Amino acid sequence: MPGPLYTVRIIRAKDIDLELEKIINFYTTNHDPRNADRDALTLLTTIKDRNVFTIEDSEGNIVAISAVFRKGRHLEKGGTRVIQNGYGFQKILNWCIACQTFLFV
Repeated sequence: MPGPLYTVRIIRAKDIDLELEKIINFYTTNHDPRNADRDALTLLTTIKDRNVFTIEDSEGNIVAISAVFRKGRHLEKGGTRVIQNGYGFQKILNWCIACQTFLFV
């Protein structure tokens, strides 16, 4: 019997209407005091920059998320939150962010 299925996604600008509220709800529901709170405008800009990745379960629920936020000329990798442990999702998200940031920006 196969294990659960998960999907890694980059959130694209065309997905904003569907995904922004889902992302905000995920961060609110799964708050971690080590993660800085981000307002909706910051998240919106980050999505438009193609710097938000999610991992979702087979029902479309976010189980892990990571983002890179622009701070002037600098980038801040932050907002990583994983609630489904034991699958190495943090490593997967780190690779996604590294490739997107350094190869495609």
